[in-house]
Amino acid sequence: MTLASSRGTSNGPDWKDIASALFAFEYQEKCKVRISIEAAGTPEEEDLSIQAIAVQEGKSGLEVSTLASANAKCSATGLVRLEAQIFRLLYALDFQSAANEYLASLNQEQ
Repeated sequence: MTLASSRGTSNGPDWKDIASALFAFEYQEKCKVRISIEAAGTPEEEDLSIQAIAVQEGKSGLEVSTLASANAKCSATGLVRLEAQIFRLLYALDFQSAANEYLASLNQEQ
């Protein structure tokens, strides 16, 4: 990954990289990404549960549809940095969004 290399960091992406990726994804997909973090696990085995949801507002602004969603727990992937886990969720949102768009195009052809 070369995003963080422009700022001289060597331990991976930082919050600026996450912000850039979020802005790019939201611009491309015409959506908003919501990320929520909750405590998970037990007091003896603490963990974080992270959810990312991409939503699109309707023309009236009243209806909202989910474009894509993804969930992860930090311990489940072995990723110790929160930024890395958020990037992983953004990749999942992007994949899901592309798959949904492809399936919709197939349905329109039929």
